[in-house]
Amino acid sequence: MATLWIKEHIKKPQMAGGPDMWAEPTSVEQAVAISGTSAQSAAFGAQTKFISITSDSPFCYLVAANPTAATTNWRCKAGDTLTFGVEPPPGTAPYKIAAIVTT
Repeated sequence: MATLWIKEHIKKPQMAGGPDMWAEPTSVEQAVAISGTSAQSAAFGAQTKFISITSDSPFCYLVAANPTAATTNWRCKAGDTLTFGVEPPPGTAPYKIAAIVTT
């Protein structure tokens, strides 16, 4: 079984003239066991604006209030790290990420 690791970030780094570097420690970290069936994370924190994700297996993912990942969703290679925004519209449920192992 593979693992999806998730780091939640409260704000985007503000670096003048250099590469973006995310502050540590992050607000929350999650590890979700993923397989050939979609698996969801816990809801992201109310202050979470960005997440970083990686896995030890190729996977497809979907972010939503109640997501179900499919192999037709965006695919990531094993070991890749992605960081992106996950701030839901005001007054809506917090987002989660769902992932499924793919080839």
